[in-house]
Amino acid sequence: AQMDGAILVVAASDGVILTDEMSEEAGGYIYNYEYGKDSIGRITVNVKIGFLKGFNTIKFNNPVGSRMDSAARQYTNMGRELKRATKEYAEKNGVEEKPICYSICEWGLNQPWKWGSRAGNLWRTTPDIKPIWASMIGIYEANVRLYKHACVGSWNDPDMLEVGVGSLTMEENRTHFSLWAMMNSPLMIGCDIRSMSEATRAILLNPEVIAINQDGAGRMAFRIYDGNTGWNDPAQSFVLGRLMENGDIAIGLFNLADGACCQHVSTENLGLAVGTGR
Repeated sequence: AQMDGAILVVAASDGVILTDEMSEEAGGYIYNYEYGKDSIGRITVNVKIGFLKGFNTIKFNNPVGSRMDSAARQYTNMGRELKRATKEYAEKNGVEEKPICYSICEWGLNQPWKWGSRAGNLWRTTPDIKPIWASMIGIYEANVRLYKHACVGSWNDPDMLEVGVGSLTMEENRTHFSLWAMMNSPLMIGCDIRSMSEATRAILLNPEVIAINQDGAGRMAFRIYDGNTGWNDPAQSFVLGRLMENGDIAIGLFNLADGACCQHVSTENLGLAVGTGR
């Protein structure tokens, strides 16, 4: 309520804050408020306030304008508390602080790639993966478009690996692992390592592919050429590229069709001038 310059601010968010900036001299004040929950669990605040005679203005400020705002605030609050906890523990016990890798999982419903870097270290970009080809390729298509939002310490997470799980063939397993490695995805094994085949083990422990994933520059691959329909469109064949820390460029050529195809990559496709020597 605003009365001759005196203001009552009611801010409703994930943590409700009441600020009494009114003075008794102005004649306005908060004299009672209580928290509660409605029938579906939403937080409610009942406020009783005193007014001056005549014209009064009540202002409500809700910083949560959308579902995305709510998710961003809650996950950011959690990230802040994790950092506070590790710092306090280290100071209290006289030991080196051990940061927590904070993985955000809300299945990409609130576009976490837009705010996740302020809250944590990685964020799921899609619904849960299934050990079938259509699920894996569909998740790749959604995730690869988000390359601009990834950097060191902030990663797009298309979910765990399904290599060696379900009905995926060895060719499909190799494609799956290579795509995830090129996209800087967390390489979290989803199969039972106690009973995995030697072929599955060879894919998961491929040192050259893992080195690309773990490159210090932290740049996620992007689709630089599409062999069927043009640039940056999904197709049966495509080329991924990513810049490495030492200046090299890692290239991935993928053919999702049943038959053979011819693919090519030029320095122009890679954004390089002719004769750069790289």
